[in-house]
Amino acid sequence: MNIGAGDKATGGYTNSATGVKCPEVKGNDAQIDSARVKCVLKWYVNNPGKFLKLALNKAIYYWSPWYGPVANGTMARNPWRINHPLNETIKTQSGAEMVFGNTGKLVSWFWLLAGIGLLFWGTRFLWLAGGVERLWGLSAFVIVLLNWLSSMATIGDHRFRIPSMTLSVVLQTV
Repeated sequence: MNIGAGDKATGGYTNSATGVKCPEVKGNDAQIDSARVKCVLKWYVNNPGKFLKLALNKAIYYWSPWYGPVANGTMARNPWRINHPLNETIKTQSGAEMVFGNTGKLVSWFWLLAGIGLLFWGTRFLWLAGGVERLWGLSAFVIVLLNWLSSMATIGDHRFRIPSMTLSVVLQTV
């Protein structure tokens, strides 16, 4: 939680993120962690503008594609990424310009916004269907939303959507 907060934080993992300077606390690990969480929450309350900017960045990072100019996270460690077809494309100058240039940005932002839009649209569709579909859609959406919000409270990373990915993909597919 502390990595994703502070004046130098971006909302994602960086080498320069120092977090919030919290007073040193004596006690067991649980007491120290609890004090650090309170310190970070206090920083968020005292810096609402920075909190909103970080929360927006974390939301973007959470839903960002796993590859491309908008990608931000630790999926580079994913073995699937090694075999990604765009790895061959970026080996040429024109391929790198396409993937990380305006075309890549357009595709990445479309992917991100379409994913969020389809999530809400699928949830709405199931809500309007009523019955068991409404209950299932709402339950799935709440689980995805809680996972998303926990990322926004801690640190934004597209890897963190994996635990609820099945539910979000089903809602997007609906």
